Amino acid sequence: MTSTDADGPEPAPTRNRAFLWYCAPLLLLLVWAALPLIRGTETFYLRDVLNTHMPMKWAQAEAMRAGYFPLIDPYRAGGQPIAGNPNAVPFYPTNLLYLAGPTLWALNAQFWIHLLLAPLAFFWMARSWGLDREPAWAAAVCYTVSGFFLSHLSFYNLIPAATLAPALVAAFLDFAAGRRRALTAPAIALLWGLLLLGGEPLMTALAGLLAGSALLLAWGSAWRTRGERPGWSSPLLLAAALAAGTLLALPQIVEFLRILPMSFRGHQGFSFQAATVASFDPRQLLEWLIPFAYGRPDLLGNGSFWGSRFYTDTPPYYLSLYPGLLALALVAASGLPRRAAAWWAWGAAALGIFVSLGRFNPLIHWVFEGQGSFRYPVKFWLPVAVGGALLCGMGFARLFGPEREADGRARLRFRLALLILTLIFLGTWAWLRFEPAAAEAWLRQLIPRTYKASFIVNERLRWGGLCFLSLLLLGGLAGFARIARRRPTLGGALLLGLHAWAQLLLLRPLYPTDAVTPYLVPPPALEHVPAHLTVVNPDFNYLFGPSTLKQGKFPAPRSEWVERRAFYELYPFTGPMWKRRYELNVSAEGLDSYLTRMAQGSLKAVKDNEKRA
Repeated sequence: MTSTDADGPEPAPTRNRAFLWYCAPLLLLLVWAALPLIRGTETFYLRDVLNTHMPMKWAQAEAMRAGYFPLIDPYRAGGQPIAGNPNAVPFYPTNLLYLAGPTLWALNAQFWIHLLLAPLAFFWMARSWGLDREPAWAAAVCYTVSGFFLSHLSFYNLIPAATLAPALVAAFLDFAAGRRRALTAPAIALLWGLLLLGGEPLMTALAGLLAGSALLLAWGSAWRTRGERPGWSSPLLLAAALAAGTLLALPQIVEFLRILPMSFRGHQGFSFQAATVASFDPRQLLEWLIPFAYGRPDLLGNGSFWGSRFYTDTPPYYLSLYPGLLALALVAASGLPRRAAAWWAWGAAALGIFVSLGRFNPLIHWVFEGQGSFRYPVKFWLPVAVGGALLCGMGFARLFGPEREADGRARLRFRLALLILTLIFLGTWAWLRFEPAAAEAWLRQLIPRTYKASFIVNERLRWGGLCFLSLLLLGGLAGFARIARRRPTLGGALLLGLHAWAQLLLLRPLYPTDAVTPYLVPPPALEHVPAHLTVVNPDFNYLFGPSTLKQGKFPAPRSEWVERRAFYELYPFTGPMWKRRYELNVSAEGLDSYLTRMAQGSLKAVKDNEKRA
């Protein structure tokens, strides 16, 4: 997007300063959100952060500080894999941080480092697809503050792939175009190696698929329009770069292949029902409009999550896929594909949705049947998020780029999208506000009968509040879009700044933090669990039935108190902190030893507590 006036194009230094201010809102908001983690005073605690990844990283950090690299975690179920377990992220470069600072600080650094890198990686990809700087940054903003990406702040082993996948696509595109090939080939090798080490093989494969399809599309476009063929040297150089990246990850790959046949996953695998848990249920589309429509993950009691029936009877894998109202309107403004980048973006989004449906799409059952490799179909949302955010950048370009005066259809689609959203939220708010009995009767049909009437009333009020906030947000977006029509730099910066602020505010339940101190205080339970004692905790893996951890009274109805209670009561994932080992303590990735998993299953099958003991 080039600003012009009566005297000609704006000077480059002025444009650069203007673009810096354009980028500032998002970067400042991200730094502000991450500041307590950077300082080390707070920690993420939701889901896998402390319950799965912290104990593995604590055991690894302890070994590294002692001067050796561990093959196993000695505190989990008699010794379970670390070096060969991608879920442990054993060889990723951020592991060096455990030698430089406290374990919880280094654990959280994995998240805030990738959070700050994400917009830069996506900006690079959008620029490589040919977008101008401002639309490319708009795409980066929409991706970074999307519910999809922020949901990765609970997954230590997924956030590298979510961050680096756009960068790999960018490197492939630059390679295809012959731009800085002396740098792009090493960049491809480094990015591919980091993705392999990042801890999520499926998302690494998806990143490779996105990058490879972009490369082929770019080569095909150059051949069709200019008659340029890549020749043999380019594919050979690309293959060499990928081979070099694979060599970087070779220690982890070799160890993974060694332990896989002895693991539960390699020996038995998962059934179709287990493999398709976290399929995308079309009823989740409601959450695209009302964030956390089915309840919040950071609350207990009123407002807490209640919608398991819409998430294959489990808690959501990605806690939110809310894209934001501006993102929906910008995708509408992008219109039908007119260039290679748009075809690629729409194709990626369509493919991702098609496979993410999992058990709800009979045409894709064969991917998950008869094998134990692929699980959680919603992981295929990566192409949807990447393609959708790129479309946001294209819509932004058509609205506020140099061709904006000639693109009346894009303006019409944008305004129509805002109008439709306004009518939806206004009608829903009015119904919830003025027809409370009908609204609560309808919610009663959705919410399980185990929830009290007061919970239903609270949900009606919560939905009404979210609808009202959405109406205010739509008004602000419409006003800033009008300013952007006349003053693109100022209006565009305000528009994206409002979107980023609203997303980080509305999606705050995705990344709640708690003070570090309560998790480092030695619990009184240590006196009753000597280090030499063989211990099993039946509540953690539901050995004796449903967990009782959330039962009881807490100082506040927030989920950090459940986490604090688990640390106070010395749950298995706290064992490495105090050199305590727990038997039958298996993890969700299925790479535990087969006998350990079978022993745990046998104990669950026995109904007599005396026989269990």
